[in-house]
Amino acid sequence: RPLPLDVRNPEETRFGRLIFRGGITLASPDARFGGLSGLRVSADGRTALAVSDRGTLIRLTLAYDAAGTLTGADDLAIAPLSGPGGKALYGPSADAEALEILPDGRIAIGFERFHRVAILADPAGGVLPPAESLAAPARLMPLADNQGLEALVHLPEMGLTGLAEHRLDAEGRHMGAPIGPRTDEAPEGGLLTLSRIGEFDVTDAALGPDGTLFVLERSFAPLSGPGLQLRAIAAGERTAGRNWEGEILLTLDARASIDNMEGLDAIAGPDGTRLLIVSDDNFSPLQRTVLLAFDLAP
Repeated sequence: RPLPLDVRNPEETRFGRLIFRGGITLASPDARFGGLSGLRVSADGRTALAVSDRGTLIRLTLAYDAAGTLTGADDLAIAPLSGPGGKALYGPSADAEALEILPDGRIAIGFERFHRVAILADPAGGVLPPAESLAAPARLMPLADNQGLEALVHLPEMGLTGLAEHRLDAEGRHMGAPIGPRTDEAPEGGLLTLSRIGEFDVTDAALGPDGTLFVLERSFAPLSGPGLQLRAIAAGERTAGRNWEGEILLTLDARASIDNMEGLDAIAGPDGTRLLIVSDDNFSPLQRTVLLAFDLAP
C-alpha cells in the first residue's frame, strides 16, 4: 500500500539532494513474514533480500512505475537459516539483524543475543546450506543482549566490517570493527569510531556505487515514537585513526509515516544513488513493515 510521505523541499547537502521516490507498507498472510532487519537490493533494484528476527532469509521482487517510483512488491520467498550443523535456528540464536553480500557472492549475516556472524553461500533453489559461524570482534565485546551487530558492510579499505547498535567508547562514539582479515588496516588496531549525533543508534550501513558509506540510525521515545537519521561518509573521510562523522542527509519522525527503520541499501538509480530503507515490525500488530525509496541526486 502506498504511503503518504512527501518530502517537498529536500535539503541540499554536499552529497547532493535527497528526493523521495515512493513508500509502501508490506504485509503477507505467511506468519513467518515480519521482523525485517538488514537489506540488500540487486543492482537493477528489482530483488530485495532481508533477514528476520526469527532466523529467516526473505526475498521480494520490487515494482516501480515508469518514473522510477516504488509502487509495490510481490513474489515473496522465505527460507529458514541454519547453523553450522545444518539445523534450523530458533529462539534467541535466530535473531538475525544485519546482512551483506560479499564480493565472492556469499552472504554475511550478523546476529545479536548470541553475538556472531554467519557466512553462507547464496542458495540457488531456496534451500539454505549450513553456515560457517564467526565470532563477533573481540574489540566490540561486551555487547548488550539486544544491542549487537546491527550493520555489516564490506568496505574496500577494511573488508567486512560490523557496527554495533549501541556500543559507545569512552567519548560517547559508536564503535565498529572489521570481521576477519585486513584488521591491520583498521583504525587503532581493529577498532573504528563514528560520531554519535543525537539520540540515535546504528541499525544498518551500505556502500554506495561511488564509494560513499551510508549509515542508517534509529531512535525511539515513548511519547514521540520512532525516528530515522541517515548520514553519508565519503571514502576520503574513512581513514585509519580518524573518527568518522560524515553529514546528515535526512531526519524523520513518526509524522512521516515511518516505523522502526532497520535495513538500508544503496544502489545506482535513475537520478544518482537509489537508497532503500525497510522497517522491522517486531512481529507486532501495532507496527508495520515499511519500505521507502529515495534518490540522492548529484
